[in-house]
Amino acid sequence: MLRTVEGTFRKGKIRLKETPTDVDEARILVTFLPNEVPLSDAEIEELRWRFEAWEADWHAPGMEAYNDL
Repeated sequence: MLRTVEGTFRKGKIRLKETPTDVDEARILVTFLPNEVPLSDAEIEELRWRFEAWEADWHAPGMEAYNDL
């Protein structure tokens, strides 16, 4: 399952606002956002909905074939 945790990047270090208790080790993607995200609440909800749909495809059987590309 995908999980998003907010944090900050300062002087080469990432600091998370919370530590996931159910994750011992995982690959991560870091996206740098401007200090003010120019999205409305409706746009944010739509993005959440779109990522939920993407997650099912990401974990579909056979997708592991793309891991080594």
